[in-house]
Amino acid sequence: MSEQKRQLFELLGKSKLAKHCYLVGGSLRDEQLGIDSADYDFAIEQENGAKAITHELHESFPELFSTPYQMGAQYPIWQITWKNLDLQFADTHREHYPDKASRQRELHFAPLNEDCRRRDFTINMLYQRVSNKELLDPSGAAIVDIESRTLRTHPLEGSSQIFFEDPLRIVRMLRFMSTLEMKADAELLKGAQDQKERLDVVSVERIRDEFLKVLHKGALKSFMESTLSLNLLENLFPELLPMIGCTQDKIYHAEGDVWVHTMMVIEQAPKSPLLQLSALLHDIGKPQTRTEHGERVKFLGHETLSADMAKEFLDKRKFSKTLTSDVEKLVRLHLRGSDCSKWKGLKAARRFVRDSEPLTEELIQLIEADSHASLSSNGSPRLEHIALLRNFVKEANRIPISQKPILNGREIISALGIEPGPIIGEIHTKLQDLSDEYAEKGQALSKEQALDWLKDKQKEN
Repeated sequence: MSEQKRQLFELLGKSKLAKHCYLVGGSLRDEQLGIDSADYDFAIEQENGAKAITHELHESFPELFSTPYQMGAQYPIWQITWKNLDLQFADTHREHYPDKASRQRELHFAPLNEDCRRRDFTINMLYQRVSNKELLDPSGAAIVDIESRTLRTHPLEGSSQIFFEDPLRIVRMLRFMSTLEMKADAELLKGAQDQKERLDVVSVERIRDEFLKVLHKGALKSFMESTLSLNLLENLFPELLPMIGCTQDKIYHAEGDVWVHTMMVIEQAPKSPLLQLSALLHDIGKPQTRTEHGERVKFLGHETLSADMAKEFLDKRKFSKTLTSDVEKLVRLHLRGSDCSKWKGLKAARRFVRDSEPLTEELIQLIEADSHASLSSNGSPRLEHIALLRNFVKEANRIPISQKPILNGREIISALGIEPGPIIGEIHTKLQDLSDEYAEKGQALSKEQALDWLKDKQKEN
């Protein structure tokens, strides 16, 4: 037992409801697997017990526990915060779904053995009583299934039924298969197929949150491959289907079609949500830009279309604006730098940095992953430009590269005595070029030098 869990159990043990309070689900599963977890969910085997224990904790230890709040007006689930961790408490209950067209459910208090049956998979059906640390396995299958890493549902429940009740469980199944290296039994897989159309009733936010858990674990490749092999790609990510069978130029992509290449890029990319999503979506526009030229295949402008489609993909699923913007930027720029062997001096390198900041390192990592997954006709990747690109960026940064023009619009207008207009933007571009020319000489352009240059140019005109 971790020190954090021991402290929490000690506090909960002082409650009047301690003997009715059970830790349940993910944290116990992870503990059995030897995985650290701070996912603390509790079941209270007493009607209105969740409300009672959370309020008792707050009143007894107001400096430790936040004010509790109910997760939904119709649900006996209460949340409270301890040490910046969200703790959820729910009455043990059974569920009923009267409306086939939605996920609206009716909840009724029920004993622990019925509470167990409403849960998704046996691996999440372990309970530990807070008062004496006793571990309970009401399904009789939780421990053995955790040990064998098998996903199945309660022996008295049908797989089709549990997916009907909550179709998000299909995505959770895929998540556990990829992040915990679990295998689903045949009945569970059949149930997922039977109910996959009901994924339409699940909010995009709930699917996104499950997807983010996969991304944070760096398990995207396995998740996507399982999604495809189980014929669930059309239901979850239909935008990706055209990648499959979209053949590429064998001179540069002997590894296979766009889907195969994308899976290889994901495998090579750093295991962060930003880089994993960028790898997934960097070529999403290729199928729509594919053209044949004899035996050659081209995808002209695919990086621009891919960036637009990546934004649409992430907006549709309501990812954060920051993450969406960053992915869009990396996808739009992922072809940059591949020609760095032809760069003369530092001007192109400084433009590369200026356009990619503050994501220059992430862009290079995406380019490197893309290069590792792009096999020439002899089966080997072209990687020599990566070290050269990194060296160019290092040299370019010796003289600071500013995103802002060295002179702002007011300073230009004052110096030249001109009216505001498009010419200001043109001058900004020329000043950036001038700054890069100075950097080539190992010098930083000053405001005074920029003003002198402006006045000289004005005299010439």
